[in-house]
Amino acid sequence: MTENQPTPDNDPETVEDAAAAPPAKPRGSTRGKAKPKPRIETFTAVRPDRKVAHIERNIDTGEQSVVKVEDA
Repeated sequence: MTENQPTPDNDPETVEDAAAAPPAKPRGSTRGKAKPKPRIETFTAVRPDRKVAHIERNIDTGEQSVVKVEDA
């Protein structure tokens, strides 16, 4: 080879192009992320009239609701 011809090892254009390349995109889905599943706890409580109430509570929002009431 002659001195004027660049080789793959010392080609200045290749080095400059690599430095100017944009960063790689992270792998994974390009869609928006799905909403996380709500964190719900369930428990039972005895009401003053001795009936058993099943209660669900959303841990994230603090919202509570009575799901079912049973006679004792």
